[in-house]
Amino acid sequence: MASTEYLLEFGSFLGEETLEVEFKEFSLRKHRLIFTKDEVYSFIKNQDYSHICKFSRDVLITYFENYIPKYFSAFLNNSKLQKGELWFGISDSGEVLGLPATMTYEEISTNVIDQIKKVLFLNGNLDILDTVLKELKIEIFDVINSSDDQLDMYLTKFKSETKKYQIVFSSYRSEYKKVNKMISYYRRAINTMINEDETRKALIKMVISSEFCPEIKEKVMKKLVSSDDIIFEIGEVTEQKSDPRSPAYWIAKYRDIMIKKYKRPERPIINKPHDPYFRIIQDMNIMGPQFIKAGNNLVVIKITFPTGLSIKLEERLHFQGAMGNLKIPERSFDCWGKPCTKWH
Repeated sequence: MASTEYLLEFGSFLGEETLEVEFKEFSLRKHRLIFTKDEVYSFIKNQDYSHICKFSRDVLITYFENYIPKYFSAFLNNSKLQKGELWFGISDSGEVLGLPATMTYEEISTNVIDQIKKVLFLNGNLDILDTVLKELKIEIFDVINSSDDQLDMYLTKFKSETKKYQIVFSSYRSEYKKVNKMISYYRRAINTMINEDETRKALIKMVISSEFCPEIKEKVMKKLVSSDDIIFEIGEVTEQKSDPRSPAYWIAKYRDIMIKKYKRPERPIINKPHDPYFRIIQDMNIMGPQFIKAGNNLVVIKITFPTGLSIKLEERLHFQGAMGNLKIPERSFDCWGKPCTKWH
């Protein structure tokens, strides 16, 4: 359980009233869900499992988006984890689904399921509830316990992997920029290139060693050995690159040869640890590791949706929260453990 000092510190930031259970009433009509209430009752009456599960999915997503405080919760919508799973966390330093921080793990588990029951089946027939919950595969479990040593171990591992990631990608980005700069130069700086001594010499060698007739060679050589600058108009190289009597033919050929020498590096692939605790810490898109540590415990709820009802990537949620648009406390960190001034 989070320390009293931590809660008081957050209380001074949020205001005492925000540490009470103050959540709006959930309204299906307000959020304009895909099915009407009458349709939902019809699905329940006819035991239409596929429509019930789709409705349940939409209700849950809408509920999470609007009623879980973003400062005390974390959401993982999974391109990185197994497709079709939805995860969200509850830090024991705050409230989730209207639950006060003082509740035990068992009380949180029970109350979360009770909240889902109320949301999914407002005044409806509850006989089918167990079937739907089983179909949705709702699990509630502790991810990180109260042991500071265990949490420190994961955070240390997280920082180590993050540093390795940053080193590898720093090298990759540096090499990519260098190669890209040279490719861009050869593609765009035709007029500069052809008037450089080194390029002129290379072009003359290409002309001499070519199999074209002496007349063609002589005509283009006069232009290349001249001390006068060669200036191509816009589109001239493209228009004349098939005519060996024009310098445009040779500079285009030279340009292609030089560009082929430069190959952009492939983006490195870093295999992340498969440890679920580490993955959850690493993939948090709202609460950073230092933020989590302040609360010690993290209770995670996992929901696996039936086939065909997987969460789409564009449905990633950035929680609005029940507390409104509050300023971010100075002690907040982003998902890499760096101080941040706003949520992404």
